[in-house]
Amino acid sequence: TDTIGRVTAAGAFTFVADPTIDAPTAITAGPDGALWFVNSGDESIGRVTTAGAVSHFTDATFGALAQITTGSDGALWVTDTAPAAIHRVTTAGVVTTIRSPRIRQPTAIAAGPDGALWFTEPTPFSTIGRITP
Repeated sequence: TDTIGRVTAAGAFTFVADPTIDAPTAITAGPDGALWFVNSGDESIGRVTTAGAVSHFTDATFGALAQITTGSDGALWVTDTAPAAIHRVTTAGVVTTIRSPRIRQPTAIAAGPDGALWFTEPTPFSTIGRITP
């Protein structure tokens, strides 16, 4: 439904509906207190505050964005399956794209207890990768 939902501990649901939200697929708590998400409909990174204000960041290097997480460095880290890349996005929207022959199809990504980012590369690679901030 192109919305971002919120549920309280008591089970009450509210939804943020905004015309710029287009097929959100992954979400993470950002270092700035907002929620950041992958807007897969237009391959942008979305930001929504707890008050419901929505904004987006795009970059020419974005392809098929998959997952997002907050890194130990206070930036957002986003996997991109085509072209194979991992993007580092600051809360100001500055994008740094990391490409390597060792990054082939990154999908899920999580911040590890060692401060690094860990990502999966499913079939046919079946690998787990690690990248440091």
